[in-house]
Amino acid sequence: MTVEFTYHGKQYVLTVDGLEEGEPLREVLSAAMLLRYALKEETAARAIEDACSKALEDGFRTPDLWAEGFQKANTESMTQAILDRI
Repeated sequence: MTVEFTYHGKQYVLTVDGLEEGEPLREVLSAAMLLRYALKEETAARAIEDACSKALEDGFRTPDLWAEGFQKANTESMTQAILDRI
């Protein structure tokens, strides 16, 4: 069982194993949508979306997406994986 919550702007996931940081992909992809639809920055939006896809293709998974055979990433390491692929 997991419970997700936000506290002071930071996403957390409470699991039976304890407290883990949450899913940064939502926030990062929301930024891509902001760039595309509000600021008309298609190139920047595409770069962010492609970086998220590459991080997932390379096997990085946050606790809510993790399964055997993938690399478990916390918020910081998933964010860094995305940044490394931009």
